[in-house]
Amino acid sequence: MDYLKFILASKMGEGPFQGQPFGAVCEPWQREDYEGMLAYKYSLLLRGRSHDKTGGLARLARARLILSKEREQIFAVARDRDQIETLKEDIDRMNLEDARTRTLVKSTKDEIVLKHSPKSRIRFLPHDAPSAYGLRPSMIICDEMATWAKPDLWRALWTSSGKNPRCTVAIISVPPPLGLGILSELMELAKDDSEWFFSWRQGVVASWLGAAWVAQMEKSLKTSRSYFLRQIHAIQTPGDGAWLNSTEIEGVFQPMPSDPAGEVAIGLDVGYAKDRAYVSVVMKDESSGMYCVKHLLGWEARGGQRVDLQEVEREIIAAAHHYGAKVHYDRTEAVYMMQRVSQPPYCVPVDEYTPSARRREEIFTRLLDVIRRGQLRCFPHPEFRKELFGLVLKETVHGFRVDHQSSGHDDASVATALAISGLPFAPRGEYLPEVAGSRDTSGLHRGGDWKGLPSASDSGPSVNRIGGADQGAGIDWARLKW
Repeated sequence: MDYLKFILASKMGEGPFQGQPFGAVCEPWQREDYEGMLAYKYSLLLRGRSHDKTGGLARLARARLILSKEREQIFAVARDRDQIETLKEDIDRMNLEDARTRTLVKSTKDEIVLKHSPKSRIRFLPHDAPSAYGLRPSMIICDEMATWAKPDLWRALWTSSGKNPRCTVAIISVPPPLGLGILSELMELAKDDSEWFFSWRQGVVASWLGAAWVAQMEKSLKTSRSYFLRQIHAIQTPGDGAWLNSTEIEGVFQPMPSDPAGEVAIGLDVGYAKDRAYVSVVMKDESSGMYCVKHLLGWEARGGQRVDLQEVEREIIAAAHHYGAKVHYDRTEAVYMMQRVSQPPYCVPVDEYTPSARRREEIFTRLLDVIRRGQLRCFPHPEFRKELFGLVLKETVHGFRVDHQSSGHDDASVATALAISGLPFAPRGEYLPEVAGSRDTSGLHRGGDWKGLPSASDSGPSVNRIGGADQGAGIDWARLKW
């Protein structure tokens, strides 16, 4: 018996088709997806909610467990303990309801083991389990990856897949919010990689849901249209409660004025909790009224080390002297650094931002206004783009607050907002002429290369320069031309 036949013969659980063979009631797109998953080494399937995601993975893993003649080490990962228990219960139920398999396996809290040779097993893990290093998976299945807050377990399993040349991967999930999470990165990979089977059932609504139920969901989620489209129709949208929409965000990365000239301000955000730092250099172009992000430098600690704040300090001094610019910063994070740079021999002009709910609202309101009026321009910068997609409105005891999602960051956004707060602000309704032209990204790229400059020395394993590489003696600001 082959895998597909075994899957089609499995019995349906609770619902209108209870007890019937899956193959007798499945829709054509479900069968097509199984054919794809069985034909490819890696699979990524995007579907709406209640579209047989958990059950679909359960049938696939069970077939491999029961039928494979080689010893299988299957790892099943889901968003939390409840979700992983649902996946396990589906497999247990199918095994018990099938006379051929009910005595073949032993099921414990976190495993299902085949009793006879080759003694294959499925291990069940929530996505935030402590570790997966040292494992040798032959199959990895992932449920609802769009909701995973941490990518650690996935990365450990994924990098372990090379230990077994037979290892396959299957992921089924609703689509993630635009640009967010590890699943967004995998989508970009799967779309163009010949080793991946990529199936996106966008706009497909399963017949078993019924038109009346879908209509009720649409009506009740009227104020959460983004959530409804993503969860029910598998249409990718910005994050639920998103602060900006995709059109506004993509407008930030459109062509800039060809030769901007005007006042420059520098924003600094140092995050000790997650050990990241960003410096944003923004110019207010006099002719077009555009706020142009000239440079956006980031540092991120790695390997248990901390960001080298002395390096950040050196770059701030160099940039401030080169542009004759004032540095705007959060006093709770960088007060000692700014005390040093503002005194002789550096004499850098600084402006202290005292954090409060009202002050944060002010700088983010101004950033929002600049973006929505089409006045902010930045060279292509994946981290900044990801941050903007991840900004959401959160309700607090003091009202609503613009913040990042639990798995995201807002360091580049805060640094840019602080820089903009130090520049002249045009009143609402001011006419902005059309601007044309483009600039080469002589700024910074994630990964460590400065375009148009000599090759950089490696910054070492402890710190990843987000958007730029360590230049040793510092950045040659005079050579970073538009």
